[in-house]
Amino acid sequence: LMALKETVESIEKSQQLIAAQYDDILKQVNQHDNKIADLHKRLDRVEHLERKQDLQSAVHDLEWRSRKLNLEIHGIAQTVNEDLLCKLNELATRLEIPPLNESEITDIHRLPSRADRVPGIIIRFARQSTRELWLEQKKKLRGVKPNVYIQENMTKRNRELLSAAKEWRKRAEYKYVWHKNGSVLVRKTDGERAVVIRCEDDLIKIA
Repeated sequence: LMALKETVESIEKSQQLIAAQYDDILKQVNQHDNKIADLHKRLDRVEHLERKQDLQSAVHDLEWRSRKLNLEIHGIAQTVNEDLLCKLNELATRLEIPPLNESEITDIHRLPSRADRVPGIIIRFARQSTRELWLEQKKKLRGVKPNVYIQENMTKRNRELLSAAKEWRKRAEYKYVWHKNGSVLVRKTDGERAVVIRCEDDLIKIA
């Protein structure tokens, strides 16, 4: 009888041990399930972010295509009843390029600006080659007074990205930051290849 009692007690202890082990296993499974669910949520966020970035890139590309024939010219004084084409052709003389005729541009007007600033001029060229000539010759304006400069008609995203890249350059000790044909680029030193910056995260990656 005592042997039977000991056997029963042993079985009960074994059952309790098995139950405790089962509870531990169940707890671990639940923890794993929670981790898996959390990973799925993170993956969804990453995929959502990638889709958002893809959409932003597509919107930017469309916006840039609408601006790729444009140039901005800043520093030309505004006058009453001004003839902007005439003023641009005075600038063309300084750039040592042929004067523009009306068939070579599709739009020209002043940009909105603060009251204390001279509003810039935006010009839309009929042909890419004419625009590129003006952009190439802008170096002729360096050091010339009054200070007049020519720049591309950047998208809002690239204006912000270029500004961030210029701030980053000071910390990262990169020599060059510029915008060309819808892209922000950086170069560490002379002779090194240029790197295209598509978002601020790219600056972190190359720092």
